[in-house]
Amino acid sequence: MYVISNGHNYIMKRKGGRICATCDINLALQFESKGLAICEINKLPAGYKNGRYAPKSMDEATIAGKSPNITAPAVKPNTYAFHMEDSEWLAELKKNLVITDKTMCNLKEMYSKVYGDLTAASDEIDDLEHAIEFKTVNAAQGYQLMAELKRARRRRREAKDAKLLLEIVMNTETREWGDGKLETAIEQLGTRQFTPKVRNDLFEKN
Repeated sequence: MYVISNGHNYIMKRKGGRICATCDINLALQFESKGLAICEINKLPAGYKNGRYAPKSMDEATIAGKSPNITAPAVKPNTYAFHMEDSEWLAELKKNLVITDKTMCNLKEMYSKVYGDLTAASDEIDDLEHAIEFKTVNAAQGYQLMAELKRARRRRREAKDAKLLLEIVMNTETREWGDGKLETAIEQLGTRQFTPKVRNDLFEKN
């Protein structure tokens, strides 16, 4: 059996047939052959097209999702415990490592949620744009539609930004920790630039 995975998440279908990402392999769509999985990848919504999804066998995906099992050492007879006072830097290191560990533990869940938010916002934008195109509305209704469209587009932008940042952190196979890519991306996302394709007049100062 095969599933569709990008190494972090799997593709699943909610009730009603809506595609979304999940970190639980048990909820993933399963296919009898690699070819069927590829066909499904070709039909994925636009928000998933650049997500590096590929067909993987269940065994391969299960092994990739496992982490080392670390257990506490067995206590031997006549063993005595002593509390060690940490130096300031070691205490700070432990604190930061715990935060890092908790954050990394939640990355897949966060990534799955962001993907879901991105898909939902994209679908809402599609609905709103078709409503603007096809419906005849008065000025108040038109303003309401445009306000909703703006909010939906900003939600999609936030989801895309979060997806980009999470992928930088999660993609440790092609980058080194502390290489500055994350800081650079955050800085670039703080200032938006857009070059109009046709309507320069829409962005010119009055």
